[in-house]
Amino acid sequence: MTYTKLKLNTIFGNGGWDEKLHQTLLLIPGETENRVINLYPEIEAQIWNGFGGAITEAAAYNYSLMSGEQKRTLTKAYFSPERMNYQLVRIRIDSCDFSLGQYTGFKHVENYILPMLR
Repeated sequence: MTYTKLKLNTIFGNGGWDEKLHQTLLLIPGETENRVINLYPEIEAQIWNGFGGAITEAAAYNYSLMSGEQKRTLTKAYFSPERMNYQLVRIRIDSCDFSLGQYTGFKHVENYILPMLR
């Protein structure tokens, strides 16, 4: 049988051995097995340093308009271990399609993004 094996190794929490999630995904052409994730703890592969997302100028601008309670609720939803448990975020140093306007350089990031990161 021909198949493609994709190995994943995810660490969550403090990253202790009991908190590693080892996954192997087998992709078999035309098989329902493609809809299943098989876990094989004895197989180690790539280790993730964390999970997160991007903070864009548009997201930071909307965050600046929120009340203190709304900001705490949003922060807890993304960064709390009981919720999404983000450990990483990234920011842009120039404009993108989620910016308030066109710009280049880091100076523009100081308006909304840096205050959100603080």
